[in-house]
Formats: sequence, C-alpha cells, structure tokens
Amino acid sequence: MRLLIALSMRSRKLHFYLERTSVAAVRATSSVPVLALLLSDRDVLFALMKRCAGLLLSGSRSDVDPRRSERPSHSRLGPVPWERNETDGVLLEAAEARRLPALAIGSRMQRFHVFRRSTLDQDIASEPVNALRHEQDAPGDWPAHRMRVKDVTILARLAGGTVAEVNNVHFQAVKAVGRDLRPIASSEDGITETLLQEDPFILGAKRHPGATFASDAFSQAIFAQFPQKAEKGCDCPWRQV
Repeated sequence: MRLLIALSMRSRKLHFYLERTSVAAVRATSSVPVLALLLSDRDVLFALMKRCAGLLLSGSRSDVDPRRSERPSHSRLGPVPWERNETDGVLLEAAEARRLPALAIGSRMQRFHVFRRSTLDQDIASEPVNALRHEQDAPGDWPAHRMRVKDVTILARLAGGTVAEVNNVHFQAVKAVGRDLRPIASSEDGITETLLQEDPFILGAKRHPGATFASDAFSQAIFAQFPQKAEKGCDCPWRQV
C-alpha cells in the first residue's frame, strides 16, 4: 500500500503550481503526492489532512511576513505569498491536531517556525555577525556552504556524519526557537539550518533537498525517512492507496 502525502502548493495570478522536484522526491519513496490547493476553507483542508498520512510544505523563493513574529518589516523583504502562508498555517494546524509527521522546506521552515510562536532574523547578511552568503542563485542544485550536524541525532545518521554540504536560498533565519522544537544543525556562521520535533516527527530544513534530490544521497535520505515516520502513525485505511 502507498501512503498519501499532502503537498502544499504556490500561486501566481490565476494559477496554482508546484515544482516537479518535490513531487518527484515524494514519488521516489513510493508515496502518493496529494496536491493541497490554496483554499480559505478550513473544513476542506482539515478533511484533506484527515485522509493523508503526512504533510510536506514544499520550498519556494518567498518570505514570511515578519509581523507574524511581532517584528517590523525589513527593507529587503521579498515576496510574501499571503494566500499560501494562510493555507500552510491551516495545514500545519490540521497536521498537529492529528499528530501527523511533517517536513517543512526552505521558507516553509520559517513559516512553521513562526506557527510555533518564534521569531526570525529578517536579513542574515545584516543581523548576525560574520554571516555567510545564504542566498543562492537559481536553480540551487549545488552546495552553498557547510552545515554542522549535532551528533547522535537522526540527521547525523541521514547525513552519514556531522558535516554536510548544503544548498540555501533564504535570507530569513530562525532567531528564537519555537515551541517543542530543537535546533539540530547549523551553518558555520551559527545560523540554524534544521529544526526537529521527535514526536510526532517534524523536520524543518532551511535548505532545499528537493533541488538536490537527483544527485545528493543526503537529500534522498531525508525524503526516504519521511514516509517511514508517516507509516508508523498510519492506522487508517483511507490514508493509503
């Protein structure tokens, strides 16, 4: 049986869309991607998550509204997808209510982090001291910098050690860690790169493992781990096909 995994989408004028990389990565794990449209109807989104075994908030080159973490807007603030931020918030709420595993990628890690009542650095280049360049040009399928992983964590096992080369495209970053989360990896300038909640399993990755999935064993291991966690909590037949 194959697990149903909900994937959040993006919008542009009259279109909903999603990059192929996230869909391909989910399909490679023998799971079935279910596209979550950007809807304002909470009942529909909760009904969708009732039928899925996990949630993947796919990455995008966008920012999170700093007012959600009670911080003023920064002059370098990029596009803020209001519709998507609202939808992702409801999807996270529904996943949390059902204790479903979730994987939040790129700017969606920041969105998830704010969902847990945390704050963000609005511009890595100006707020922390001696920051590395975290804004990588498209398509972002090559390493941008090193990431140091805390030993004896699930991420160290997936990375095959405590150092990994990762891509990165976002200038926003975690400032104060949110509820029930712990940082398990950081870049060499101290920026939090990965957040973890162990039960239920929730992984927030500042990097974009979907962009490097085709050639990077670490990215492949992250996506392979996700459905394994989803399968453990999948006790309903309608979450499988």
